[in-house]
Amino acid sequence: MRYFKYNFIKILIVLLLFGVTVYASDKPDIYTFGDSSNPDTRVSVQIIGVENTMVLPSAVKPESMTLFSEWENSSEIYMEGDLKKEAFISGRKINLNDFCADGNYKLKFTTVENEYTVRFLFSENVPSLFLASDNPEEKGREWVEASANKSNKATGRMVLLKEDGALVHQGALTQIKGRGNSTWIGMKKPYQIKTDTKVDLLRTENPDNKSKTWVLLANYLDLSLMNNSIALGLGKAMGMETNIENTHIDLYYDGQYRGSYLLSEKVEVEEGRVNITDLEEINEEENDGTDIEELPIGNSTTENGAFFTYCENMESPEDVSGGYLLEMDYEYRAMEEVCYFRTTRGQYVVVKSPEYASKEEMNYIASYYQEYEDAVYNGGINPETGKAYTDYVDGESVACYYIMNEFTKARDFFSSSAYLYKDSGDGKMKMGPLWDYDLGFGKSRYEENTEEPSYGLSVYNTTFGEKLLQIPSFRVLLSSIYSEKLYPIVKELDIEEDRLRAPALCNAHMWHQGENWEENVQNLRTFISERAWYLKDTFNYLGENTSYKKGRYSDVLENDWYLEAVTKVTDKGYMKGVSESFFDPYAKVRRSETAQVLFNMSGAKATSFKTQFTDVNEGDWFADAVNWAVKKGIMSGVSKETFNPNQYITREEFVTALYRYAGKPSANGNLSKFADSGDISADARNAVRWAVGKNILQGDGNLCLNPKGYITRAELATMLIRYK
Repeated sequence: MRYFKYNFIKILIVLLLFGVTVYASDKPDIYTFGDSSNPDTRVSVQIIGVENTMVLPSAVKPESMTLFSEWENSSEIYMEGDLKKEAFISGRKINLNDFCADGNYKLKFTTVENEYTVRFLFSENVPSLFLASDNPEEKGREWVEASANKSNKATGRMVLLKEDGALVHQGALTQIKGRGNSTWIGMKKPYQIKTDTKVDLLRTENPDNKSKTWVLLANYLDLSLMNNSIALGLGKAMGMETNIENTHIDLYYDGQYRGSYLLSEKVEVEEGRVNITDLEEINEEENDGTDIEELPIGNSTTENGAFFTYCENMESPEDVSGGYLLEMDYEYRAMEEVCYFRTTRGQYVVVKSPEYASKEEMNYIASYYQEYEDAVYNGGINPETGKAYTDYVDGESVACYYIMNEFTKARDFFSSSAYLYKDSGDGKMKMGPLWDYDLGFGKSRYEENTEEPSYGLSVYNTTFGEKLLQIPSFRVLLSSIYSEKLYPIVKELDIEEDRLRAPALCNAHMWHQGENWEENVQNLRTFISERAWYLKDTFNYLGENTSYKKGRYSDVLENDWYLEAVTKVTDKGYMKGVSESFFDPYAKVRRSETAQVLFNMSGAKATSFKTQFTDVNEGDWFADAVNWAVKKGIMSGVSKETFNPNQYITREEFVTALYRYAGKPSANGNLSKFADSGDISADARNAVRWAVGKNILQGDGNLCLNPKGYITRAELATMLIRYK
C-alpha cells in the first residue's frame, strides 16, 4: 500500500508540472561564448515556447557581446532591431542597445532565402557552469536524462565562470548523471557531477571543502528558487555541526541554457562534509581482492527485532562502531538500496555509507538505532537498557532538525532526507546535515497545488516526531534553541531577491512561463515572518508546560483556540481527522466535506445510489452525503450536470448550507457593525444575518466577517459546536 501511495504521488507530480516546449533550434544559426577563449562555454540558440531564444550568462553584457554564425555566405546576413539594421559580420562585437529599444532585445537575421528572429535574455550576478559532453551525439544530455533509474553516466568537461567571467575551474568530468527521487521525474532535471581532481567549486577558501562530487539541484518545484539555500543557511546559522554549502548558478549543458540551479556539496562521508571515520574505505581495504559490489545480499534480524540486509561473505574490520551515514526513508526507496534496516515500528533507514556493509556492521547499527527508537517511543527512556534517548543521539542536533523542519513545514519531516551520522567509538549519533527543502515554506502540498498555512504544527509530522514532543526535556530544548538561536535570525531575515532576480526571471521564462516570480518571493517572505511569530509562542508554550498533553490529534494542542470544538465534533462523529494522528485544522474545506459533515450531523442513513451529477460516482466516499444534501435543498450543484465536489467553500457558502439545514429560521442579526458587510452576497445575507444573531459566525478583531474567505476545518468545527 505504501509503495502504491508514493508512486501515485510521483504521478501527481508529473501531472502538476508546468508544460513547456524547450529544444534546440534545427539550425546552428547564431551563437556566442561565455568566455570567448573557451569553446566549451558556447551558448546556442534554442527554442523556448515558440521563440528562438538565447539566454546569456552574467559575464555577457548586451552593450558588448560577440555573435557568431555558421550560416554559409554569412556576409549576406543582415540583422535588424527596432532602432537599426546593418550587415551582420560573424565574430564582430556589437552593442544591442544600438539596435533594440527599452531593453527588449530581439534581432531579426535575414538572408535572401531566410528570416530568423532571436530573443536575447541576460542573467546577472551569479556564476555560470558549462557542461560539455565528451560524446554529445550518443551520450549527451538527452541520453543522460532518458534513464529513469539514473544509471546512464556520461563523461565530459566543465567550465565554471565567476559572475564577471573570470575562471573558477576548468577540467574533466568523470561522471555526469541524474540524481534525486521525485525531482528526477520533473522536466527540469537535477544532476550529479564528478571532477577528475578535488576542487572547491564554491570558492570557500577552506581546503577541507575540496571534493570531486558535486550536485546540481534543479529547485523545479520551488518557484522562488530560494527554499533550499535559505533552509540550509539557517541550519548553519543555528550552529549545526554538519552543513551543506551551496551557491546559485546558471547552468549550460552542451551549449543549451538549462536554468537556475543550486550548485551544492553532496551529503557524503568526507572531510568538509560529513567528517567521520570512512568505514567504506576501511571495508575496501579489509576486503582487498574482493569485488564487494558483486557479493550476494542476505538479510537477518537483530536481537531487539530490527530487520536488516547485508553483503554476504564480507569481512568486517575489528571496529564496527562507525562511521555510519544513515537516512530515514520511505519503504520503496529503501528497498532500492543495498543495505538498509527496518525497525520494529516500520521505520526504514538506509545505510548510505558504507554502501556495502557486512553482517556485523549492519547488526551493530540496526541494533543501536532500534535502542534509540525504543527510548523515544517510551517517554525518552529505553525500558530494556535504562538509557535515555540522549545516550544514543545528540539531543541538540535532533532539536535543530526538528525546529528547521517544523519551521519550513518540510514535506519529508522524519520520513525521508532525514540524515543521521555516527562516528566510530563511543560517540553518539547526530542528526544532519539538513537536506531537501524545495517542498517547504508553505509549498508542500503539490498534490493539490495549494499552499500550506503559516500556522499550526506540520500536518506531515510523523509519529516519531509526536513521540519526541511527549518528552519534557526535548520540549524544553526546542524552546530554548528556537528562542535563543533561530528566532533572532528569522525575525530579522532579509530575503535579498535583487541578486537572484535576473537569473530567476530567465529560469521562469524557460520553465514556468506565466508564473510571477516576485509574487512567489513575497509569499515566501510572508510565510517566514508569520511562521517565526507563531512558533515563538508555540515553542514557548511547549517548553513551559512540562505537563503538556495534546488533544486527540498531534496537530491540535492544549492551548489551541479550536481544541474544544475539534474534540467535540470528533467525539460526536460530525468530523474526523485527515488521518488517525492529524486533524489538519488550517486546511480549507471542500464542498464534498461540507455535505458529509451535515449528513453526519443529521444522523440520516444512506439510501440507494442515485445522482444527477457526472462528477459524483457510486463508491465515492461523499456520494450519499451529496445526494442527501441536494435532495434536502441544503446544497445544489454548480450546474445541472456537475457538483464540483473538490471546490473549496467560502464562509458565507457554508453558513448558507447550515441555514438551510436548520430550516431557514428567522434572522435578526445586526450586520451593520461589520466593516465588510457589503461583501456579503445578496442570496447569503439572510443566512449570514441568522448566523451572526445566533453567534455562530463572529467577526475578527477588525470587525470583519470575511464572507468570501475559504472556511478552514478548525472554523468549521467551531461553527458546528456553536450551532449545536
